[in-house]
Amino acid sequence: MNAIFERIQAIQDSLSDDALAPLKSYKYQSVDKSFISRYILKHYWNAFVELLPMWIAPNMVTLLGFMFIVGNVMLIEMLMPDLVGPGPSWLYYSFAFGMWMYSTLDNVDGKQARRTGTSSGLGELFDHGIDSLNCTLASLLETAALGFGSTNLGAWTALVPCLAMYFSTWETYHTHTLYLGYFNGPTEGLLIAIGLMVASGWYGPEIWSRPIVEFLNIPQVFGNNSVKDLWIPLLLSSFFLGHLPGCVYNVISSRRKQNLPISPIFKEWVPMIVFTGCNMAWLFSPYSRILADNRLVLYCWTISFVFGRMTTKIILAHLLRQPFPHWTILQTPLVGGAVLVNLPWIGLPGMSAWVELLYLRMYLLFAFVIYMYWAFLVINRITTFLGINCLTIRRDKSTAREQAYRDLERSYPPAESMYRSTDPAAPGMKAPDSRESAVIHAQDADELRLAQMGHKQELKRHFSVWSLIGLAANCTISWTGLGLGLITSINAGGPGALIYGFILVFILQCFLGTSLAEFVSAYPVEGGMYHWIAAIAPKRYNSLLSFLTGCSTVFGWIFTAASTNLVYASNFMALIALYHDDIKLQPWMTFVAYQVLNVLTAAVVMFGNRFIPGINKFALVYLQLAWFVITVTVAATAPTHNDSKFVFRTWMNNTGWDSNVICFITGLVNPLFALGGLDGITHITEEMPNPGRNAPLALACTLIIAFITGLSYLLSLMFSVQDWSSLADSPTGLPLAAIFGQATQSRGGAFALTFLLWIALGPCMIGSQLSTGRMLWAFARDDGLPFSKVWARVNPRFGVPLNAQLCVAVIVSLLGCIYLGSSTAFNSMLSSATTINNIAYLVPIFTNVVLNRSTMHHGPFCLPHIAGMTVNIVTVLWLVFAIVFFSFPFYMPVTTSNMNYTCVCVGGFIIIELIWWLIAGKRYSKTVQKAREEENNVMVRVDSKNL
Repeated sequence: MNAIFERIQAIQDSLSDDALAPLKSYKYQSVDKSFISRYILKHYWNAFVELLPMWIAPNMVTLLGFMFIVGNVMLIEMLMPDLVGPGPSWLYYSFAFGMWMYSTLDNVDGKQARRTGTSSGLGELFDHGIDSLNCTLASLLETAALGFGSTNLGAWTALVPCLAMYFSTWETYHTHTLYLGYFNGPTEGLLIAIGLMVASGWYGPEIWSRPIVEFLNIPQVFGNNSVKDLWIPLLLSSFFLGHLPGCVYNVISSRRKQNLPISPIFKEWVPMIVFTGCNMAWLFSPYSRILADNRLVLYCWTISFVFGRMTTKIILAHLLRQPFPHWTILQTPLVGGAVLVNLPWIGLPGMSAWVELLYLRMYLLFAFVIYMYWAFLVINRITTFLGINCLTIRRDKSTAREQAYRDLERSYPPAESMYRSTDPAAPGMKAPDSRESAVIHAQDADELRLAQMGHKQELKRHFSVWSLIGLAANCTISWTGLGLGLITSINAGGPGALIYGFILVFILQCFLGTSLAEFVSAYPVEGGMYHWIAAIAPKRYNSLLSFLTGCSTVFGWIFTAASTNLVYASNFMALIALYHDDIKLQPWMTFVAYQVLNVLTAAVVMFGNRFIPGINKFALVYLQLAWFVITVTVAATAPTHNDSKFVFRTWMNNTGWDSNVICFITGLVNPLFALGGLDGITHITEEMPNPGRNAPLALACTLIIAFITGLSYLLSLMFSVQDWSSLADSPTGLPLAAIFGQATQSRGGAFALTFLLWIALGPCMIGSQLSTGRMLWAFARDDGLPFSKVWARVNPRFGVPLNAQLCVAVIVSLLGCIYLGSSTAFNSMLSSATTINNIAYLVPIFTNVVLNRSTMHHGPFCLPHIAGMTVNIVTVLWLVFAIVFFSFPFYMPVTTSNMNYTCVCVGGFIIIELIWWLIAGKRYSKTVQKAREEENNVMVRVDSKNL
């Protein structure tokens, strides 16, 4: 243990401020002699980088490119686990497209850094680190595309690129310049690989096993050999003859210019010699079962982290002018594996197949943890030292404030507030207190913007961009929700309908997300939709529309919180059922779990406000890690995999509907539930800096993450499910747990994966209650609820609307009592949550379309008129479609137990809202009208010294 702490201390010492000092004078240098790069691709890259928004950080560009490779490797696990195929034609085209996008984004990240003025040594380290991780993974795509399989040939194909990458990094360490020759791997080599992948998609991978003379009639040159026969000689000769001599020449030339000895440089080859030798000794040993048991993908994932650690340490040493790193701890298990598997050569017992597999899996876990810890430590120290962010662009505080105020001046001219005098415009929500000075001295542009919308700053702005994205991902439960609502999709179309339905709903939700992003950018206030409609609707209708929208939003979020809590409790009970297989689940058990989890979640939201940004950041990372572990584990451990015909073409209609179209539509409820809650981020806009920019950014990132994780998760589940018909009858009450059990073939495996999912749902529940409470508080602040003054109070000790959050917790708890009495009534109310929220979305967006977008302010994020109208119209059509068709019964014939009571519940809520309007509407209208009458008394003056 002391050795570990000493090692950690040594790493920290190597990253001291003095050690990091060379980063201050960093300057990237490269030489690219490739004609294709200089005269063709250069123009493509210059045009492509102009498509990237200025707020996207260069390292994020690099990471997005890497995701194309990771996604394709996961497709290999699902569709072509033997790496032979033939797979579906589109899979090979996907390989080619993924490689192309990786190359494109890898080449424009530096250009993006120069565009945004964020060039730094961290960019080179991050870029080369991703390239190192990519070496074996991208080569796996080539192995699968050529149909080499889990063989010696496939292993060579996956590992040889590591040689070229290592020596290029070694060359960079000595010359401090990246050299790319006239014919190099990142350009010409990649284009050749893409061409081979496209050819495999067109002709099939078996083409590479056919004699070359069938295509090129030159038997004197190729004999009867195929590409497969000549592949390894081609790879090795290109490295030893084309790449290595140039690296050695450049290093020797550089050393001579510095009057440094030549011989020490060859000692730096030892790590790569050991790395290559151990890989060969392990994989090619007759006593190893890795290749024979088709474990090459697992092995390459492991080696990816090992090799990544080796090369990034060299790059870091190059940046900091430190001694060459000759060893990394991650190489030690590699040596151990090579030795242990070959013990039979000296008469000792070797590793059995299952021990070798266990060793490899533990090695992967060890390599992943060590690599991620080291990467976090290094990135954290460099970003702190340089005052930058890794995956976002940090703005100087004064610069950000000035930019926010410029956005504010453009959107809200100082001479007029949100409550404009030109009709048809509507006032904002709350009139400024008449006791306050008519001149508001704004200390911050965000507070100024909020003041112009009629409110003073009461909550602390402590949500960073990453915590915002984490909260948005929690509210939009994406992949976690897809698996939990499988029962509906099992009967309404089957696996193909679920996948295509998810893609369709995602596209349509992108239109909705864009419409919401425009509004929240223009009107960043926690009330969300009811504020927006008040700001754009004609004076005659704005009070009523705002009131009804506010009530609908409150109702919708309360039921969303209750449904999320029920899912959380049901998942917990599934864990109990998996642990105790003799237990028979009863409704009262779920009720108790529901109430306990509701109390715990409410306590975190009410008393742990200062911890919530950290929880959101943890959730953002954990959600992706849990997704990765579950997705890969399910795909890797499943005893058999379904073919693409089952996954993409199997149709099941067990709903009783004669129309397959209606059957498909009812199945869309599941992906819509998983991709819902997009407005959750809009209800904490008063707790984030620069919400006009950050809220749309968080929405965009959330949708991207939801699509990537959701689609890959679904594909993994659908390819790995063993008995589709038995899922609905799972004794755990959770079909997803049954899939986990079928894939892992053990209750323990199902329990472990379900537990990971349950942990992931915890932050989702916190985010749901947080957004619900903030929405209720905002509406109470504008006198929209009974006892509004009580719910509108902000507790000064905890800095949260404590009463509003307590009210939400109590209502959610009471709804749970309905579940105990009648699960049908409870589920009916919860199923109406999506429709109620859609109505709340529809009102401001439809009004904006009717008024030709003429009354809406332009925030930092604003679409051109034609594009905006197109997006808004598609959104309106989608919302109307969802409201109508998702009220249809899920099953036919209709009975009291399977009836969809959404229309009844929604109608009842609207009646309640209208009754409350008759009681409190006049008071609410006076608040709105008072704000309008006093708009001319609000004069905004900004002290330039404070900006």
